[in-house]
Amino acid sequence: AALLVAMGGGGGGGGGRGGGLAAAATQVETWEQPRHPDILSPSHIHASSHFRSVVVASPRLTAVEKMKMIAEEVNDGESKNWGFGQIVGGGSKHVPTARQRYEGDVTGTGANTTSVPMRPQWSCLPFMAHARPFQLFHPDQIQPACSSSCLSLSADPDLVQNGKGTITVSWEKLPWHWSPYWIGAYLVTDDLTKTAPVKFQFVLDSVRGEHKFNMLNMREDIIFYLFKALGDKAEVVGKSNVVSVQKNHPTQAHLAYTSSYGELLLAWTTGRGFKAQMVQFGPNANNLTASSAASSSVLYSSEEMCGGWATGVGFRDPGIAHRATMRKFDGSDKLCYRYGSDDDGWSEVRCMSTTKAFPARQAFSFVAYGDLGQHSSDHALQHCDCPASMATTSNVEKEISNVSFVLHVGDISYAKGFVSEWENFMDQIENIATQVPYMTAIGNHERDWPNSGSVRGSYDSGGECGVAYTRRFVMPAPLISSHPLPASLESPWFSFSHPLLHVAVISTEHSLEEQRKWLDEDLRRVDRSVTPWVMVVGHRPMYFTGILPGAADDQQVAQELREAFEPLLMVYKVDLVLAGHHHSYQRTCPIYQGECQTAAEGEYAAPVHIVTGNGGYTNSPIVMPKPKEFEYADSLHHGYLRVSVDETFLEVRYLRSSSRTKIAHDVVRLKSHK
Repeated sequence: AALLVAMGGGGGGGGGRGGGLAAAATQVETWEQPRHPDILSPSHIHASSHFRSVVVASPRLTAVEKMKMIAEEVNDGESKNWGFGQIVGGGSKHVPTARQRYEGDVTGTGANTTSVPMRPQWSCLPFMAHARPFQLFHPDQIQPACSSSCLSLSADPDLVQNGKGTITVSWEKLPWHWSPYWIGAYLVTDDLTKTAPVKFQFVLDSVRGEHKFNMLNMREDIIFYLFKALGDKAEVVGKSNVVSVQKNHPTQAHLAYTSSYGELLLAWTTGRGFKAQMVQFGPNANNLTASSAASSSVLYSSEEMCGGWATGVGFRDPGIAHRATMRKFDGSDKLCYRYGSDDDGWSEVRCMSTTKAFPARQAFSFVAYGDLGQHSSDHALQHCDCPASMATTSNVEKEISNVSFVLHVGDISYAKGFVSEWENFMDQIENIATQVPYMTAIGNHERDWPNSGSVRGSYDSGGECGVAYTRRFVMPAPLISSHPLPASLESPWFSFSHPLLHVAVISTEHSLEEQRKWLDEDLRRVDRSVTPWVMVVGHRPMYFTGILPGAADDQQVAQELREAFEPLLMVYKVDLVLAGHHHSYQRTCPIYQGECQTAAEGEYAAPVHIVTGNGGYTNSPIVMPKPKEFEYADSLHHGYLRVSVDETFLEVRYLRSSSRTKIAHDVVRLKSHK
């Protein structure tokens, strides 16, 4: 609490800066960071850090007990990401407290050891590479599975109905062992020597106990294995009964706009033994008189991946993708639908507002966020976990009936090669993405892999190299007059329009020259007398302030993006640029070539740039003191944007995911211009 008092105030957040811009912040603080001269890690000063530091430092608790207590505390989503590596430690006899880490004392002796660089406490990191106790866990070194001597686990019920279900796994009278027991959830088709568990939980009481696993239908039956020991000593000592699933039940549905206004693309997944799939739709739930046959294909194979976890321990059969189109009904403000088949079963009937999805020339709003990730609802442990993402999607779901679409500006699931985490992400957004179109931009954690065509060349995609993303999220084709570019792996840029707003989405992970030509033509076709607002979206920002490892490279990319696109933004009077990548919320003044711009009332000044990269991944530190071109920033909280559009105003409201109210913590209101 004492540290929270240091939260920064000061700085401007008020008055307009020309170009018809009026800005208002709903609180005094416009630079959400404690006043530390160099760097700040949000998790260092979170209100719950005292609890964690006490747990971590306790000599009375085992490492496993510490993990369990903190994992249970990571619950409501607010900046509570805590990696295993920071809980167990690594050879160190002392784990510094949150206050000591903040003050630079990483030894716990009271000395400020500036020679040891302070760094954020990352979450969402793969346990197999970065975090204990599984950093040495290699499936190929698992000891042979037990046979007649297997200890018994009970899994109840033994059937997952439809798309998901809660399975209670119980045990009793486990023999004492010096290292912990843990339970891993697998598919019966998994080779334990080649595949990581879907998720896992530790056994804390060997006498008797149970864990509840919320399991998704991944199109193969489920089994739970009991392990003892960690790392390369892991040994299978028990297993459960098999839990059956309905292999071809339709799951993972989501909507998207197509290139034809008034049309929606619906995508979903089944197992390989499916019968012909279709969508039935109509103006109300009792009148599904129209239908559309689905096109079906294998979502993707391991051979299409580029390496890493995507071709190894993270790969499972992702199933069959089905896609079908629907159109809104004239004279009706509702579209209801179901998908599947008589043979394999149908989804529940879902309904959406077509006046929201396809508004006439009337006010509408949409939600935007980036860098979301996913979290298992049972709080079980997995390769990459972003607890705060659950708070964001929960809040968005509560207001989804009032918005037209959702815009996810890259770094989608952080699956990074693990199919099970894509499945978990698709389930987490399903109640959102089946009510409104879910539009996406590709990010580095979807595309980047060396020698795969990505211009960045990092290992950030875990070997997926864009394939998993582009097959799951089919966006409108980026058509231009000179030649059509298919919405494919190598050209995932596109645009779509509402009567009052045109949205152009670029890829910051591909060569910029071809995109610059496309964007030039795309924006040239917008009739500003008809469409008063234009927005450009890309994952990496053109402007941001941050000091992460690798930030210098990110600033170089930002400069490249500015050189490629900033002249076009000015020529075509783009109003707003949205990005993610840096895990914070940041908003600039109307800016061009690094300088704030002013203009007379009713005239255009320059675009406002907003970073909305704090959807769910661990937040990133930002620079102190505040650079003059940034009017507001927050790296302490997770959040999302609600953007409202009408003929005269475009208003962006920044909402924190942890807030139980819908009070905006930053508001910027742009006024239409000539």
